[in-house]
Amino acid sequence: MSSIIQVLICVAICAILGYADYMYLSKQELLTAKKCIICVTVMQLFIAALMLYKYCSKEYADILLIVRHMLILECTSIVTITDYRKQIIPNKIMLIALYARGIMLIPEFIILREEIITVLIRNAAACIIPIILMILGLCFMKNSIGMGDVKLLFIIALFTDFAFLFNTLFYALIAALIVSIVLLLTKKIKANESIAFAPFLLIGVYLSIILGVA
Repeated sequence: MSSIIQVLICVAICAILGYADYMYLSKQELLTAKKCIICVTVMQLFIAALMLYKYCSKEYADILLIVRHMLILECTSIVTITDYRKQIIPNKIMLIALYARGIMLIPEFIILREEIITVLIRNAAACIIPIILMILGLCFMKNSIGMGDVKLLFIIALFTDFAFLFNTLFYALIAALIVSIVLLLTKKIKANESIAFAPFLLIGVYLSIILGVA
């Protein structure tokens, strides 16, 4: 696929998803109209720039991989905004992402064919991490792991694989640790307080894509 077509596809997807993000944020009244426009514009520019930098210089970039990564970034970005404003990770966004993953299976069955079983197995294997975290949270570390974060990890897993999710979680934990230490030292939070984890998962997704984990 030529670079020009890849660029057009990235721009078109960013424009469509950007409009959807704006409508969602406006409807949920998470931000004012002006802040919605600024936030969505910046978000789409970051996503488009990353996709163009990472994939569109390649002569044979995997368009399905590009779309999957764009959808993950869109979902995690919106969840981050919602989590920051309302301290919740809404099921509605999770369901939309789940529907999007289901729709993506159609072109994957058509284009990949012989590889589709391998893709599905890789997606399923990645779900092991959220399952383990959910069990630990319910049985041993109550109130330490939010079920909303586990659901978001499930969504990321369904779009990627074990290696991607593991790296995303690793980078997210490192970023959260650094920020937590800074906030504690500056007395912005107390030792028994928790901070939203979704923003760090977003950082983890960005780093996983930048550092080349497919």
